[in-house]
Amino acid sequence: ADWQARMDEVRLRRESGEFEVDKIVVPGELVGDSEAGFYRVRRDFPLEHEHGCVTLGSVLETVPGHVALSACDDELAEFDPRTAAFVDIETAGLAGGTGVVAFLIGIGYFEGDMFRVEQCFMRDYDDEEPMLAYLAPLFGRFESVVTYNGKSFDLPLLRSRFITNRQPFRLEGIPHFDLLHASRRFWKVRLKDCSLGNVERTVLGLVRHGDVPSSEVPQIWFDYLRTRDARPLEGVFTHHRYDILS
Repeated sequence: ADWQARMDEVRLRRESGEFEVDKIVVPGELVGDSEAGFYRVRRDFPLEHEHGCVTLGSVLETVPGHVALSACDDELAEFDPRTAAFVDIETAGLAGGTGVVAFLIGIGYFEGDMFRVEQCFMRDYDDEEPMLAYLAPLFGRFESVVTYNGKSFDLPLLRSRFITNRQPFRLEGIPHFDLLHASRRFWKVRLKDCSLGNVERTVLGLVRHGDVPSSEVPQIWFDYLRTRDARPLEGVFTHHRYDILS
């Protein structure tokens, strides 16, 4: 009986919105309104911010010719990290497909003497259209895009979602630096496993804290849609932010 009373209390608190994303997860804001909007988390990191054994500002020392060589792509011969969008998504399924949505879309970019990370989150399926309408002009600001396995997964899925919502996909056709392929060229023999997590540990010397495994992320979002309890999502936002910074 005591257990049932506690469960009823939690249910009532969920139904009242006490555990909603804007009250529980990392501080953010509602863009738009409750009827046509989405939740955005924005964080600025100083260039001196240490991510493993490197600082974010060290990215600005990148030699464009080295990027083009590591990517085997002459289109990146004039790559400039200050005009690049660093993109990562979390999806409702890891296999992709037409019906899979990107419920969390992140973009990192240099803004003055800071590196800004924006995480755009769908509180439900009807948040997708206003979220993509916000991202379309933001994506249009950049001259190149950087991802990790984005050529095979992130950008094709984003293209599908933008087309479905009749929004222009402004990352189409610009130079694309996929770090997964560069990582494999440098470290495949030594590391064997060139997943982002393994490269973080062995190359960047980074150990994540407060993270959740990628395989659990879709189910956490589905559970949130059912219960409106956003507390487990804090680990998803942390996981996603680590991906963009790395």
